[in-house]
Amino acid sequence: IPSFMADTSKKATPPGGDPPPAPEPIVLKNRIAVLTPEPIAEGAFGQVYVGKILNPVGLLAERVVWGEESPRWLGLDDIPFQEPPKDEAKGWLPTPITDPAARKRVYDAAERLWNDYLQRRRQDRAQAQEEYRDLLNLIDPLLDEDRIIAIKVLRPPVENDPELDQKIVADSVRRFIRENDLLRALRHDGIVRRFGLVKDATMGWCLLLEYIEGETLDAYVRRHKDHRLPLAKAAELGRQIADALQFLKSFRKSHRV
Repeated sequence: IPSFMADTSKKATPPGGDPPPAPEPIVLKNRIAVLTPEPIAEGAFGQVYVGKILNPVGLLAERVVWGEESPRWLGLDDIPFQEPPKDEAKGWLPTPITDPAARKRVYDAAERLWNDYLQRRRQDRAQAQEEYRDLLNLIDPLLDEDRIIAIKVLRPPVENDPELDQKIVADSVRRFIRENDLLRALRHDGIVRRFGLVKDATMGWCLLLEYIEGETLDAYVRRHKDHRLPLAKAAELGRQIADALQFLKSFRKSHRV
């Protein structure tokens, strides 16, 4: 577990007793990523955690299962795959692998490949990085094991009416998957990069995203006198936001900002 995941907050020690144990980091399925024990933000959609990738090939397996990448990358040429068009912006949606046996083959192949990579890396790290460069870059050129990421976790609202609850959950999941599909095709400096979608048995639906260092726009504005930005700075930030929105509009898709 990366050291930055350790909970360094001071805990109250009971008189004459031992300090309470620190909460354990959260590890997603197949050790794809490790998350901090507590979220850094919460909202109506759910929670946001920070974390690190532990197993990028496991993340690739999720993208293969979702129909976003070819099974050929895992040596599974016989599993059908719908190739995306050259311009993904034109409404293309991946076709997930629904056959349980085929999905298991994908996960098993990814585990074998990752274990092989780890063994080769123990022998010669530089050589292993070179041999697996194409595979790791396929997942994302910016993504590596040392990169901090953000993990958006869906927490559907709970209602007393079970039938209503099912409808709310289904609608929340559809929106979450749609957000993943939208971000997959977008490449813009003003929009966070998306690394993949994971359905974890414990955490539920998790969207792995680029983590942007720094404060929020709201916090930045509040640091200024009377919560007002200088005109030149406000104009520059407005231009950046408008540029990102115009880019989104060019895809003829809606996005909550």
